[in-house]
Amino acid sequence: MKFQKIEAFEKHFKDSLQALAPIYLVVCPKEAERKKILHSLIQFLEKECDYQRSVFVKDAIAHVNAASLFSGKMAALFDGVEQLGKNEVALLSSYVARPNPEAHLILGAASSKYVADLYKKGKKEMVILDLSSEKPWEEKERLKKWVVSVILSKKKQITPDGIEALFAIASQNRLLLQQEIDKLVCYVGERGQITREDITAICSPSIEANFFQLAQKIVWGGLDQVPPKCDTAMLFPLIGSLRYQLEMGLKIAALIQKNASPEIIAKEFPQLRRGALQQCLDGVKRRGLPFFKEGLRALFALEYGAKTSLGSPDILFSTFCAHIGICL
Repeated sequence: MKFQKIEAFEKHFKDSLQALAPIYLVVCPKEAERKKILHSLIQFLEKECDYQRSVFVKDAIAHVNAASLFSGKMAALFDGVEQLGKNEVALLSSYVARPNPEAHLILGAASSKYVADLYKKGKKEMVILDLSSEKPWEEKERLKKWVVSVILSKKKQITPDGIEALFAIASQNRLLLQQEIDKLVCYVGERGQITREDITAICSPSIEANFFQLAQKIVWGGLDQVPPKCDTAMLFPLIGSLRYQLEMGLKIAALIQKNASPEIIAKEFPQLRRGALQQCLDGVKRRGLPFFKEGLRALFALEYGAKTSLGSPDILFSTFCAHIGICL
């Protein structure tokens, strides 16, 4: 069963709690958003199952195939299907074809790579939420509904112009939106309505609210101002956005090398509007395929350095920008 709307997917999951499918797969390009959706599934399974989060897909499969002394069912999470090697894909495909009916394997993916083949082998056993083709305006409408529901759960309301002001501050980043909502609820106190004036008073535009736009400018050009300070709270979300832009550029460059037509390239990136796609095509032709390869290598070094504390975030980010030719 396939879903392209998160509301329908979540309703199906909640309605099926007594008879959940053996395999759930969430495809979402934005890492923070994908993790939030996966967490919403796991919080139900943790109560009823012997749950394990796995770094390797073989460990996740081994866990759901095992028996537990503490629970009647097993559950495991593996996020990163699109990064699997040939042997790992074969292992996962074999499990998908004959899953343990008494266990639940939760999978996450940043792209739809391998998803079609997996679904063919496990069509009767898999439930897929695929947001890879979601348009930016569709995502915004979805997040608006989520914001309203969260604020209602706090027994408050938000005005229409307040919602627009909130998105101007926090963009379409669910984590930042949640952070600003929490601040606003505390700020208005006993008052039942959040207004644009409240948002202007307590929320201030921040470079953190523009990771996606900043990554776009770094990769495609147009960066006229660098962050005055880069700390870990900013660096890790920015790394995810940079990876998305660089991988997209590399894929477009590879298609151009194969003489793919603009129409074929457009089908590969249905989430991009015509103007945005043309900007990317122009950027790829201007920068060339080696730029995106070197950019991903430099990004790996940046992420590794940040996670192992090889240097301060400012120095690591400056080194990355220097490697890909961004003048600071």
